[in-house]
Amino acid sequence: METLLNPEFLLSQVFWLVVSFALLLLVVWKFVTPALTQTLDDRARQIREDLDKAAELKADAEAALKEYNEKLQSAHEEAVSMLATARKEAEDLAAERTKALEADLKRKENSATHAIAQAQAKAMEELRTHVAELTVLATEKAIRAQLDAAKAEEYTLQAIHELKA
Repeated sequence: METLLNPEFLLSQVFWLVVSFALLLLVVWKFVTPALTQTLDDRARQIREDLDKAAELKADAEAALKEYNEKLQSAHEEAVSMLATARKEAEDLAAERTKALEADLKRKENSATHAIAQAQAKAMEELRTHVAELTVLATEKAIRAQLDAAKAEEYTLQAIHELKA
């Protein structure tokens, strides 16, 4: 134990301790620190790149979302426009068909009116023929019965009234 407390031994021990520590610091400063600094710098650069890439991806996502919303709005406007166009076309078609139907009904009404007029004319012609025949019959009866003129006229008027009824 005496050798440990010996000042010469202690001085040599302190000297070699300082030399060893200085060498250790020199090795750490020369080799470990640059490697550690390089690793930390690489890690910081990688983190910056990842943050930049994340910001770029976020901007791309926001642009894609904006584009999607614009396309959605455009599609909605187009659908509304198509619906309005279809509604207008349906209304136009309905109006066109209504006009065609009205024209057809008017044509049929005119045809029916014409047919009625022809039937009336035919009936009037038949009535005249019938009246003429009745007049001839009344005249024959009047002549046969040798009636006076007043009676013959009375029979004629009676025959005409029967035809009207």
